[in-house]
Amino acid sequence: MGNELVEILKYTIPAIISLAATVAVVWLFMKKDEDYRRFELAVKNRDTTLPLRLQSYERLTLLLERLEPNSLITRLLPSDMTAKEYQMILIATIKAEFEHNLSQQIYVSSTVWNAVVVVKNDLLKTVIIKGTELGNEGTGSQLSRAILNHYMELETGSPNGAALELIRNEVKNLF
Repeated sequence: MGNELVEILKYTIPAIISLAATVAVVWLFMKKDEDYRRFELAVKNRDTTLPLRLQSYERLTLLLERLEPNSLITRLLPSDMTAKEYQMILIATIKAEFEHNLSQQIYVSSTVWNAVVVVKNDLLKTVIIKGTELGNEGTGSQLSRAILNHYMELETGSPNGAALELIRNEVKNLF
């Protein structure tokens, strides 16, 4: 019985070792193949999403430029409006510009998106405060001057510049 066990072990142990080595090699091969497939998928996804992300950064840059107080007021000249009428037009325009670009948030970081929201909210707040300060007696021209003066008095200027810098930095990091 002892010799039979030794004979069985002589053949079984090398077979088990060979089987274990084969399983390990196959597992490593499959793992490497899976890693390669993931890498290919990541490259394909990057090739697909990179143009979309760049387009989003471009659209948000355009939005920030359009919401720059000087640009906004130049596009929407107050002519002979009252401050209240001009205030309503500015508010509607700011909201429409922002809402037109809401979908861009899915392609950019939350930091950039939050900066864009801050720009919009700051501009809305300024338009509302300056319009309220002028009251019913103010003109649209007075409101436009008050808004521009507010941003010129700020040491940092409008928050648009900081948001644009965030966008530039993120785009640099994409490459």
